[in-house]
Amino acid sequence: MSLNRANPTTSMKWRTQIRQNLLVFQVSSILLQRHNWVSLLQKLNLSSKLTPSIFNQILHKTQTNPQISLLFFNWVQTNLKLKPDLRSQCHIINICVNSGLTLPVRPIMDSLVKTHPVSVLGGAMIDSCRGKSLKSGALSFVLECYSHKGLFMESLEIFLKMRGNGFIASGTACNAILDVLQRENKIKLAWRFYCAMIKDGVLPDKLTWSLIAQILCKDGNFERIVKFLDMGVYNSVLYNGVIDRYSKIGDFEAAFERLNQMCERKLDPGFSTYSSILDGACKHGNEEVIERVMDIMAEKGLLPKCPLSQCDLVIQKFSDLCKMDVATMFFKRACDEKIGLQDATYGCMLKALSKEERVKEAIALYHSISEKGIRVKDSTYHAFLDLLCEDQYEEGYEILGDMMRRGFRPGTTGLSKFISLLSRKRRWREVEDLLDVVLEKGLLPDSSCCCSLVEHYCSRRQFDKAVALHNKMEKLQASLDVATYNILLAGLAKNGRIEEVVRVFEYMEGLKLLISRFLTSTNPPRPYSLLIFFDAEQFHSKPELHLQDLYTQYSLVSSSFIANNDVSASSSLFFCDIEFKESQNSFSLFGVNSLPHIRLVSPNVKNLQDSEVMDQGDFSLMAESMAEFVESRTKLNVGPIHRPPILSKNQITFLIVIVLIWVRFFIKNVATKDTILHDWRVWLLGAVFVYFFSVSGGMFNIIRKMPIFLVDRNDPSKLVFFHQGSGMQLGGEGFAVGFLYTTVGLLLSVVTHVLVRVNNRSAQQVVMGVALVVSFWAVKKVVSLDSWKTGYGVHAFWPTSWR
Repeated sequence: MSLNRANPTTSMKWRTQIRQNLLVFQVSSILLQRHNWVSLLQKLNLSSKLTPSIFNQILHKTQTNPQISLLFFNWVQTNLKLKPDLRSQCHIINICVNSGLTLPVRPIMDSLVKTHPVSVLGGAMIDSCRGKSLKSGALSFVLECYSHKGLFMESLEIFLKMRGNGFIASGTACNAILDVLQRENKIKLAWRFYCAMIKDGVLPDKLTWSLIAQILCKDGNFERIVKFLDMGVYNSVLYNGVIDRYSKIGDFEAAFERLNQMCERKLDPGFSTYSSILDGACKHGNEEVIERVMDIMAEKGLLPKCPLSQCDLVIQKFSDLCKMDVATMFFKRACDEKIGLQDATYGCMLKALSKEERVKEAIALYHSISEKGIRVKDSTYHAFLDLLCEDQYEEGYEILGDMMRRGFRPGTTGLSKFISLLSRKRRWREVEDLLDVVLEKGLLPDSSCCCSLVEHYCSRRQFDKAVALHNKMEKLQASLDVATYNILLAGLAKNGRIEEVVRVFEYMEGLKLLISRFLTSTNPPRPYSLLIFFDAEQFHSKPELHLQDLYTQYSLVSSSFIANNDVSASSSLFFCDIEFKESQNSFSLFGVNSLPHIRLVSPNVKNLQDSEVMDQGDFSLMAESMAEFVESRTKLNVGPIHRPPILSKNQITFLIVIVLIWVRFFIKNVATKDTILHDWRVWLLGAVFVYFFSVSGGMFNIIRKMPIFLVDRNDPSKLVFFHQGSGMQLGGEGFAVGFLYTTVGLLLSVVTHVLVRVNNRSAQQVVMGVALVVSFWAVKKVVSLDSWKTGYGVHAFWPTSWR
């Protein structure tokens, strides 16, 4: 009797898994059943035992009590100093949002939005929500977070991912996306999104119609809004849009007509409605309409009877609605009456003027704020900075410096826009000073700002300043684009600063700059070509693709090209490889959707998808076909392929010794005619084997490394031996055809060499008949197989004399 001993490694894994399961059960039970769970968990010494996997399992076990799950999540971060992975954070967000606990997890969501690309975060959230309701509250919560931050493209990307995975966004989330699209004036995108939302079965609510009305107004389709009203489709928002339009063009008669119609339809005009008319009257200086509307608003309690008694509230309300003509009127009246206004009033005015792009008024108001020492919110300064970035105002640099001295910390986007504006104006001294201040404070502007300054330094041969700026960027883990790096490295190399070239290049390698960025950052014609091999490690296990073998041959071409050419020729062609997991974006940029795949990017290619693709049929010749492809497209000489020797020196020495020993015995047997080569049966079998090997495509199978069969994709339990289509022939298919050919050949040999020696005429006739029938059947099978594979039929034709 034999005993099989357990594998120690397997046993250890099993024990570890048991201990982990017990820990998960113990911790989750304590959390769900004990009020004093904190003191009990402290005794378990979880800091050394808790892994991200165990932590995620505990969250899954305690999701029936979301409050406890959230408390444990926060306790682990605070007390155990364990930073949860993306999966755990998505899981806790999913648990809490589905239970209505959105506020506590909003900081977690905000942090994830800042630290993770939308593709990664969206994929993780979708994985967390699989197997649950298709109307996922967590995914809708993610959409709202991106939308509230103004990241509409990211919102749309997640929305598309949701649709692709069968999830449906909530009406609130859809409204949030519509809102950000209309605020950013992305009207076409808004209409497309609205169509997708309706297709998904999301019913519009009151807020949706309000947003649609605003989109119609921004779309300039005023006539369509009026048609809606005349057709009986109306609401307050549509009326407000029409009245606001009439008021802006000064048609107050039409505005009051729509106002009366609004009242007749039982819609109560509000502060916004009357503000539109009042703002238009102030814009056109119509004192009669101003007095009339102010009286109506005072009667309805929308304005105090003496507006200047509460001028701060009045101005702020009009500013919040961006009704700046009427707000300015009350502001001037307050100043004329020497009424002291609150700091918040100045802030609201400046913010609204900035949003309305009323540059001169905004700058004049800022100077007043600066002189009086008034403090306003950072959000106001952000809006004002955006206005300065859009305008060619000469004092913008001084104003920004004054704002920063007053404690304003500009955001990355606004700061980058302003520095780019200065760069376009070629005000390099101001760019340099501003970047120094910004980088010293730890702020990181867009890389394009630093790129423009580095290129300016290089053009003026001020390499010390360029290197100093790059050193500051290194401390903040920032980088230039590849084109700027090329300029910087070329300048440093020409001036003999090799050590700095090496250090900068090593920093570039650490950043893992992608080939796609390297290509798209330089304009054609480029002084080089690129041969790119596309690879995917997850497909290395599929023998039919031969990816590893092809990559080996690709490496041979690369090494042979370098060995056969001098430095100048070698620098005109670069060999690159892109792995799918490391650079999925590069695959999409080139439009690669199947493997194996090799592309040549010539110097004049602008669109990467227009680069030349190597025909997959040429892969059979391996390295030689790749070299021929390069030589035919680039006019460069690759040279002979330097393959490594099949056998090492030690192996060759060993074989020589064996052969020398064997030769002695072989010569002796040859002399006595006692070898296998003297047996006629061996030659007969050899001849049959060579014939079978030839007609079955054996050499084709060896060269192409074709499998004998494939697994059926529709039913993995079945095997496929015959592949329909002329592009490929499986090994089993070749052997079947070879067997039929060999059968016919053997029957022919029997008839011509054996049957003629038989004296019995009846036996000859029977054998001849059987041979003909079998041969006819075999040929028919081969012809039918050819017709099935190629689609071309073979037809017999009778002789003309038989007709």
